[in-house]
Formats: sequence, structure tokens, C-alpha cells
Amino acid sequence: MKLGAHASAWYKQWNDSALPAIDQVKALGLDFIEIPLMNLDDINVKSTRKKLQDARLEAITSTLITNANHDITSSDPKIRAYGIEYLKQCVQYTSEMGANFFTGVIYALHLKPHTERPSNDIMQMVADILKEVAQYANDLGVTLGIEPINRYETFLVNTCEQAVMLKKLIAEPNVKIHLDTYHMNIEEKKLDAAVRFAGEDLHHIHLNENDWGIPGSGHVDWDGIFRVLSEMKYQGYASLECVVDFQGSFVWRQLAPNNRTLVEQGVRFMQDMRNRYFFV
Repeated sequence: MKLGAHASAWYKQWNDSALPAIDQVKALGLDFIEIPLMNLDDINVKSTRKKLQDARLEAITSTLITNANHDITSSDPKIRAYGIEYLKQCVQYTSEMGANFFTGVIYALHLKPHTERPSNDIMQMVADILKEVAQYANDLGVTLGIEPINRYETFLVNTCEQAVMLKKLIAEPNVKIHLDTYHMNIEEKKLDAAVRFAGEDLHHIHLNENDWGIPGSGHVDWDGIFRVLSEMKYQGYASLECVVDFQGSFVWRQLAPNNRTLVEQGVRFMQDMRNRYFFV
């Protein structure tokens, strides 16, 4: 099991000024950094790749579709086409950075208002689009991740079961599941059961507390989650997100004294849990 941290622990956007986060993740003894691909025009792929190589640190990438012109659930075919190109560009950046996993909320516009439950037609349309993106990604050696998030942030994929259903509709081998314990705490009946349901398709998991605070300080069933991961002999990615000072994350109070405290204590907790259940 590979442990990492999201770059948002230190920087709100990824650009050359955020490159020191790579050294900070390395200093914490982690295996990888999760790099957000939000504003692609600001990202220097070559300098990021070089910094990762110099630090001998692995990376994965993720995104959250926030531009309405990239919404692949749109009824406008031109907007859907823009969305496809955006996702393909994210895949290209991922590959050029030397990474091989691109994940996140790649299936719909974040916070998109919707007045009814998603139809089978919308889900199939999204699956057809992501199939094209997955085939493009496969040619570049990149795996895609589908991250279910809570009902207040998307109408389309809220649970692990829905993510698995979408994966089956896409029907490409390089599409996997990405879970997040914060969102699971809202949407799943039992967190450990959801992890087990993802099974061998689980490729990444965000280890976040129920309030997005310091892991271990809330009521997430960490023992249950790590027990199942251990039983599965999970070898994928697991990272900590940190949103104490992250604008746009809907955190209206201080969840920890500062980002450093959240990250250091959170990482120590994750490492202790891994050592307990994976005997490393």
C-alpha cells in the first residue's frame, strides 16, 4: 500500500511555485504526491517531471471539473467535445509528468444543479465519452480513476456501487475505482463493505476524516477500513487531503491549528495504521 499526500496541503494551485511540495512530501517519508490538474495553462510539465525525478518520488494526478465548458453531461455536443479534449489533455499531462494514474470527478461538472435523478441515458452517454478517454489514456499507459463524491457535490456518482456500474458501462481495463472516506461517510451504509465491494478494482483511496480534519480525531471506522484493505492485500494508492486553508472546499471553520499540524499528525496516523495492519 502506497501512502501519499495531496499537494493542496501546501498550495491551492499547481504551478512552478508549488514544486517545493514535492520535497515536503518526500521529507514526510511518503511514497507519492497527488498533483491537481485544475488550471492546465499554469502547469509546466517539464519542470514538474524533473522535480519528481530529482526527488525520486512517484506522482498521481487528479481533477475536479469546475468549468461549465468541460461538462460531459451537457446537452450541448460542443461542450461535451470541449470536455473530452480537457480530459485528454489531463491524461497527456499525466503521462508527460511521468505518472500513470489520473483520477477524480471526471464524469460531471462539480456542483451542477440537477432537478431529477440521473437517467440511464445520461449514464450511458458519460460512459461512452469516458470510454474514448480511457482508450486514449491506454495508448499513453495511463489508468483512469472514478471517484464517487457526496450528493451535495454531484448528482451522478455518489457511491462505490454507482462507480462500479459506470466502470462496467465504460468496459475498458484501464478504468479503476477511487474512494474517499469523507464522502463514503455520508453516502455508504458501511465503509468497510464499500471498500470490499470495490475489490480488485480499487486503485486509490483518500484517507480523510468524517469532517476533513485530522485522521483519527473523528468517527471514521479506520480499523474496519484498514482491516479490509489488509485482507485484500491492497497495493494501490492511499493519500491524505488537507483543506484547512483550501478555498472552495466548503470548510467554514478551522479543522486543525494549521495545515502543518493536520498533515504531520494525519500522516503519522496513516503510517501507524499501515504498519499495524500491513506489518511493514
